[in-house]
Amino acid sequence: MPTLLAIYLSLLSLSILVLMIVQFVRRQVELLSIRNFFLLGLIVFQLTSAIPPIVTQTNNRYSLQNWTSAGFQFSVMASIFLALFFLFYRWGPGAKQLARLVPTTRVVPPEPLLFFLAIALTVAAFVGRVGVEIPNNTVSALFGKVALAFAAMACGMAGWIWAPRLFNPIIAIFAAGIVVVNLGLVLSETFGRRPLVAIGAALLWGMYYSYWRNLKFTQVAPRLALIAIPPVVLLAAFTSVRESQQRLALGQRVSQLTNTSNLDEGFLDLLSGQNCAPTSMWLIDNYPERFEYRHLMTIKYFFMLPIPRAIWHEKPEPLSTEIASKARIQGVRQDELKIGPGVVGHAAAEGGWYALVIYGVVAGLFIRFFDELVRLKPWNPYIVLPIGSAMGQVVGLPRGDAAVFGANYVAAVLGAYLSILVIAKVLGAAGLGRVEDEVIGHAPAEDGYSEDGADADEYADAAHA
Repeated sequence: MPTLLAIYLSLLSLSILVLMIVQFVRRQVELLSIRNFFLLGLIVFQLTSAIPPIVTQTNNRYSLQNWTSAGFQFSVMASIFLALFFLFYRWGPGAKQLARLVPTTRVVPPEPLLFFLAIALTVAAFVGRVGVEIPNNTVSALFGKVALAFAAMACGMAGWIWAPRLFNPIIAIFAAGIVVVNLGLVLSETFGRRPLVAIGAALLWGMYYSYWRNLKFTQVAPRLALIAIPPVVLLAAFTSVRESQQRLALGQRVSQLTNTSNLDEGFLDLLSGQNCAPTSMWLIDNYPERFEYRHLMTIKYFFMLPIPRAIWHEKPEPLSTEIASKARIQGVRQDELKIGPGVVGHAAAEGGWYALVIYGVVAGLFIRFFDELVRLKPWNPYIVLPIGSAMGQVVGLPRGDAAVFGANYVAAVLGAYLSILVIAKVLGAAGLGRVEDEVIGHAPAEDGYSEDGADADEYADAAHA
């Protein structure tokens, strides 16, 4: 049974990756979409990280009486979640209609303007991250997330300019400069993986929607791999030295990254999924027999999160803060360690099977809403780039603490989106930009992508017409 479960989870992961490629080739779903970033996180944090403990029947954190039984239930729950997620993502009741009600802009900036906007957003990100002190912690945290989104959008704009002329040295140097400056900015203030993912993913996101989405997969894949390698290597290097970097200055962090990082160890840590699936299995094994359900706490906490604890002293803690003490994990500070329970673990601890159904439905609709915003105007950087400005939160959603990651994503994207709409309105009024035909802007199928697919030859490259 353990071997069969391992084979099943491996094939399930592989089939998801194949599905991404097939749907891109058929022009059904963008290769770089919010959905696919979410699914990549799900593969790493839930599916592949479940294989080692199921096969070896051991884990360095948790002891279970029957890993095979927990692994079987985990596999069933993960499969049901995925089925519901795919179904409601495709169907999208309410999400598609709501996306069409979101205020948008018909102004599309000329490419020369993107040079100046990339620089301006970098400056705004710097001011927001290190130049402004806000006494209110909640407002300060929100401001910081929007500033990080500005940094990511700046990289996305640089990528937007760079993609059609990949080997132009002047453009390449400009884009690299924007990315390096913004990387330095996010590393100077925080040393988490999500900001690094946000910067790297935003660069790829901008390049893809600027030009690559109109190419065949055999043309997109090598370009994507070429540009993705440096961010992935940096992320692996960072991961290998992460614990020792928390209180170092930027110069010391860079020195340690270049001198003491272990790429092999970093890649293994990235692919291990941070023990996420074993945590999910421990929760399956212990709820509700040992601990009471926290019914649908993920959804509740999403709305509780903005309320400061200074106002609500008895505000509940997220599930991630309770696992270390309840599991009696040794050698850690149980009251400080936060452990991602995984989407399956959330369901197991927050109602069981009925919670799993609700979470699968909600996740599908939540992700579809943001993809639909992009699908309506995929050629407009004013619309596309804010949606892709906090991709680290999207990749982290399947890891657990989904309420926190989801709220962080919404806050960052909302702040970035509203800000860029104001900028678009001002610049459009000044005559800086062309106005798209409103009908074209709301006919995504004409751009080549529809739920039924389209032939590659039917593409309309609206961004470079």
